[in-house]
Amino acid sequence: MSAEPKTLDRDDKKSSLASPSSDPSNGDPSHNGPSNSIDELVALGDADGLIELGAMYRSGSATVPKDAFKAVECFEAASRLGSATAAYFVGVSFMNGRGVGKDIAEGAKRLRLAAQRGSLRAKVYVANLYEMGVHYAVDREKADVWYRNVARAAEINAEPTSDAHEVAMAELGCVRHCLQLVSNEALPTSDRAFYLKKAKAMGYGHRLAQARQGSVGEEATEDVAEGAPGDAETALQAEPDAPAEADQQANDEHPEQAEEAEEADAEPVAELGAQWTLLAGAAAFVVAASFAVAAFCAGWLTGEGSRALDAAGRTLPIVGRAHDLVFAVTLLLFGVVPASIVYRPNVVAIGATIGAGAAVGGWFLHASQPLLWSPAAQAGAFGLATTTLVLLVLGLLGGTRAARPKTPS
Repeated sequence: MSAEPKTLDRDDKKSSLASPSSDPSNGDPSHNGPSNSIDELVALGDADGLIELGAMYRSGSATVPKDAFKAVECFEAASRLGSATAAYFVGVSFMNGRGVGKDIAEGAKRLRLAAQRGSLRAKVYVANLYEMGVHYAVDREKADVWYRNVARAAEINAEPTSDAHEVAMAELGCVRHCLQLVSNEALPTSDRAFYLKKAKAMGYGHRLAQARQGSVGEEATEDVAEGAPGDAETALQAEPDAPAEADQQANDEHPEQAEEAEEADAEPVAELGAQWTLLAGAAAFVVAASFAVAAFCAGWLTGEGSRALDAAGRTLPIVGRAHDLVFAVTLLLFGVVPASIVYRPNVVAIGATIGAGAAVGGWFLHASQPLLWSPAAQAGAFGLATTTLVLLVLGLLGGTRAARPKTPS
């Protein structure tokens, strides 16, 4: 790599590294793990010992306190000794912001380094980054190169178009193949959930986060020519580690994957316009329209009640003789706000904004074309009807709270 690896610190704030004497594994004969400190393990060139100690810090125990920063420190030291596995752990730590400040660019750099050293999981992760457009621009051709490399490294000999190949690649966490299986409704729900969790643990969670922020592809700032995967056909030939056979074993051996999966387990919302949600959209419209009609009737009743009180020599507190204000507030509280029960807040905001414009138009139109008994009534009707129609359209495009992202095929 042309650039020096990023210096580790706690959440990107200056922090001195712990001395050997502060390592809880140092000099403790009852300790079950490595008895050497980080510096001593580095001096011995014991990358495996550093990875083992880092895993202890990741999980914590009676003898080793849980310390994500110390864990990354161990993995970084092992990576500097040339360990592909440790470089992968450091990369995922930067991707997730565990033990260090979250830095997608640095994480992608470390994962590429680990892949070039032969880490199977890193190869999968880098392929997924290209596949999904996380950090790099979306590039399925480069993703294909990395996926083929993964298949060779894992000795997957099935035909690329076969079900056996798809399952084998999905078992490794290849997002493209995981999502194919997730979208296969013939599979049991438990299997589909398993492959979705696999995908999230190998980078799909970052893609979902980008989709929520509407920033997919905007982070593609690194010069991808450096160490481009065109060289991967010949450069990435080291034997990979075998994948875990069960979730528990994977969590024990690779705690960083378990942590990323936990972060991604929150149900994502659908990207607006990415899919049609006809049933959910229609149901939400019925709810919103019902509130709108009820609000208009309630607004008329409250407005007339305010006028009746005024005629009797009494007025409502605060609003006084502002009868149109009573009408407008009733429409807002009972016609627009309840829509947030079934629609996402940003969708309600869009509908309300467009509806407000229509209300202004209805008010001024009343002077030349009076359709209702007062400018306020006409403005309210125009605004509420427009808001409801906008919600209908956006709801059909995935704007309801019930919508979930459709996994790409």
